[in-house]
Amino acid sequence: EPKPEAPGLSAGLLNKLAKGDEPTPDEMQTLVKSLQEDPVQTAVIGIGDRERPEDVVQKRIQILQKVWPQFSSWWRENLRTDNIPIDTLWRVYLPFSQWIAQQAVLVDGVYVLGLYGTQGRGKSTLAQVLEVIVGGLLDPIEEGQVVSRSTDDLYSSYLKREKLREKGYDPGHLLSTRGPPGTYDADQALRLIREFDESNEVSRIVLPAFDKRYDDYAEDRPVVRGKVKVFILEGFFVGANTDFDLNKVEPGFKRVVAEDLQRNWAPVFNRLHALIALDTPSLDQIRLDRLDQEKQRQQTTGQRAMTFAQNNAFVEFNYVKPWDWVNTSPVPPTKNVTFLVTTRNRRITQIERGGRPVPEPKVVSPMAKLRQA
Repeated sequence: EPKPEAPGLSAGLLNKLAKGDEPTPDEMQTLVKSLQEDPVQTAVIGIGDRERPEDVVQKRIQILQKVWPQFSSWWRENLRTDNIPIDTLWRVYLPFSQWIAQQAVLVDGVYVLGLYGTQGRGKSTLAQVLEVIVGGLLDPIEEGQVVSRSTDDLYSSYLKREKLREKGYDPGHLLSTRGPPGTYDADQALRLIREFDESNEVSRIVLPAFDKRYDDYAEDRPVVRGKVKVFILEGFFVGANTDFDLNKVEPGFKRVVAEDLQRNWAPVFNRLHALIALDTPSLDQIRLDRLDQEKQRQQTTGQRAMTFAQNNAFVEFNYVKPWDWVNTSPVPPTKNVTFLVTTRNRRITQIERGGRPVPEPKVVSPMAKLRQA
C-alpha cells in the first residue's frame, strides 16, 4: 500500500473510516492536524472563518463513507488492482468532487468542467474518478447525472482525417492522423453541451465514441438517459488560448491548426465553468509518459504498443509541429485555469488557484443544503 503523502495521515485509519467506523477523539485530532498541515487538502475548499477544520473533516468522513463502495469497486474493475490510493481519495478526489458538486448547483443548465493534461499524465483517470464520485454526491433525479468524455471521443472519421494529410496533418511512421486541432469534430462537443443543457428525466442522449482499433467512429455508442448536470471534458489542449492574432502565426501547418483551434474550439472553451490543469512536464518526460502509457495499454488490452520511433513521431506531431509556443500552445494560460495541479512520480504534491474567477456561493437547493450538512 502506498505511503500517504500528508503528515500524520494513516491509510489504515482512512480504511477504517471508509468501512463505516467513527473516529475516536484522538483520531479526529490527528485528521484535523493533518488537514491543517497539508496544503493539498485545503487548496480546493479552503478553511475560512465560516467553517471550522473539525467540520471540514466530519463532512469529508460522511462523503468518504457514502462513495467508498462505488469508488473502490470502480477502481478494482477499471484499473485491475486492489491497491486503492485511499489517501489520494481523501486529500484530492473528495475535496475536488465536493467543490464541483457545490459549484454545479449554482448554474442553470449543465455545468461544464474542463480537464487539461498531457498524454500519459493521468487526466483520463482523474476525469473518470470525478465522474464516479461527483455522480455519487448529486441526486440523479433532482439535480442530474455526471458524464465525462475525452477529446479522443470526438475524432472525425477516418476518411475525413486522411484528406488532411495534404495540409500537413501527416505524422509519418505509419501513424494515424490524430491529435492536433483539425482532426476532431468539435461541433460534437457543442452538441453535447446543448443537449445536456436541455436534458430532463426522459432525455435520451447518444454520446460520441471512437474506436482506435479501427481508427474510426465506434459502431456501438453509449447512451445517457435522464438529466445531466455535470459534463467533464478532458484532453491535452482543453482550455488552450484561442484569443490571438491569426496573422502572427507562421503560415503553413501551424496556421492551419491555429485557425481550427480559434474557429471550432473557442466556442467550446468559452462554455467551461472551470478548468483543472495538470502541470506540463518537459518534452522528454512527455515521451517517457507516452511510452509508459503504451506499455500499460498493451498489458490491459493486448493491443500492440507503438515502437520507440512511432512514439517520438507521435509526440512531435502533437507538441512540436502544430504550435509556435508564442501565439499558440496546447497549455492553457493561467487566466483560463481554476486549479493547477502539480504532480511528482504520479502523486499530486501541490494544488494552486489559477486566474479564472470562481463564482461566490449563493442560496442553493434543499438537496444541496442537505448534502453540505
